[in-house]
Amino acid sequence: MLRKIIRSLMERPDKDITNLELAKAINYDDSTISKWFRYENELSFPAYLLSIRYLSPEREDELMDIIAEEMINTENRQNCRLMMEYASTRRNFPLLQKLINSQRKAPRPNNDWAAIYDLSLKFQKREHPNEEILNMLIAYKPKTVETKVFLNILKINTLYMIGEYSYMLKLAKSTESDLENITNTYIKETYTSRINEIFARAYLYQRNDVKKARFFAKSIINSKFMCANYTSHLYHLLGTSYVFENRETSLNYFNNYVDILRHQKRFDLVEEVQCLDIFFVNTYWGQTSCENTTNNPLELMHYYAKTGKVDLVEELYMSNKEFKNNPFALCYLGMARSNPQLLLQSVANFIEDGNKFFAEIPRKQLEDYPDLSFSASVMCKIKIA
Repeated sequence: MLRKIIRSLMERPDKDITNLELAKAINYDDSTISKWFRYENELSFPAYLLSIRYLSPEREDELMDIIAEEMINTENRQNCRLMMEYASTRRNFPLLQKLINSQRKAPRPNNDWAAIYDLSLKFQKREHPNEEILNMLIAYKPKTVETKVFLNILKINTLYMIGEYSYMLKLAKSTESDLENITNTYIKETYTSRINEIFARAYLYQRNDVKKARFFAKSIINSKFMCANYTSHLYHLLGTSYVFENRETSLNYFNNYVDILRHQKRFDLVEEVQCLDIFFVNTYWGQTSCENTTNNPLELMHYYAKTGKVDLVEELYMSNKEFKNNPFALCYLGMARSNPQLLLQSVANFIEDGNKFFAEIPRKQLEDYPDLSFSASVMCKIKIA
């Protein structure tokens, strides 16, 4: 069945795609592809994935459902394991659930994989509080090298959500070493991307090291296996990393992110990026012409602080109780009032929240106050992760 599907995708009105052309496109030996069409061997899941993305990317979800059914029905256990990872990174929860259910009673290691990906699904769907998920992960005893690594990846992500940055980064670095014990290329690369995602976030926000954050983010975007559902938010991270450095580059990445979101029909997020991130960048660089392009109170505070409308900043601060200790709100209030103590408190609150990157806003403002600027710089050197 799968051979007929792939062959039909290779048939084109102008010129059919040859076995050799397909093999080159997916970086496989042409004899491997030819033997597969002659029923002399079987392909590993990555070959199907790359073939579909080359031949008919717009039908990926439809065709992957068919492939999953074939793998389950023929008891191709290795491909079922690999497809669990695929469905998880693509955020195709119905497909992932189907694969998990099919492998729960399968022999090891598939039942082990089903159990760990069931925990992953709970984390991804936010069915339980992060602390509860962490306890589930701590209680689980993985049976294979791969599930041990994946268990740690889930722990790392949960620790990040909880704010345990120091232990999170230590675990990420030790797990990175464990990747060397994984022999399957697909799993090794996707798990590497998962860990690199944590590094990208940690180096940007907890360490304010934009160069390393960009390096890890780009390595994931350039992965041949990771899909746009997984990599899209990294354009947001890259856009954020250039906020204080280059307005045009920052906006280019944010606009790329918006284009991907539109393609995914996630229009609620499109509006959020436009009203928050893009508005913030333009305000920071003094390029916002009016406040009508956002209704977010914090972004309006920023805009009014930059344009000297002290009364409007104070009104927004006083009318939003949740702004009392918010580092952004304190920063904008400090800017409007030219109050260095508020700016210093903003730095302290950013650091307490584990956000060295945005602590740069009040720290830069404090450069005009030498007595407190030194204190702010010391705070920004505190090790968070």
